[in-house]
Amino acid sequence: MVVSVYARHSLKCPHRKKKNAGQYRRCKCPLWLRWGKNSKRSAGTRTWEIATKAARKLEEELEREALGIELPRKPDHVTVDAALDLYLVDRRQRGIRDSSKAQRLLGRAQCAGASWTACRSDAFRSALTGALSWRID
Repeated sequence: MVVSVYARHSLKCPHRKKKNAGQYRRCKCPLWLRWGKNSKRSAGTRTWEIATKAARKLEEELEREALGIELPRKPDHVTVDAALDLYLVDRRQRGIRDSSKAQRLLGRAQCAGASWTACRSDAFRSALTGALSWRID
């Protein structure tokens, strides 16, 4: 679907009465996006370049919506297992020794072979939170 950009001139704008006033680019009136028969919304800018980019982005969204394609969403949370894996991979990539604090935490976390998320020790959770806070968003 084609999305067009046009200017909605203010009452005080001297370019309001010109022919094709909505396409006049030299004033700083607010820009809007129009698509379909009656659909429009503000571009949120007064700059044509930014409004054109917003129009292209809206076109992509409308095409995805028409085809029924949804973008993959980021998970709302990160599991402790995934965070520890990310932490260990990052430390290996930076060349930090395996006998570092992360490996000690992993050793404590395994709790004699059980899944380490089953460990409920407050001391362990506080140590882990401090070690992993750099990566968890």
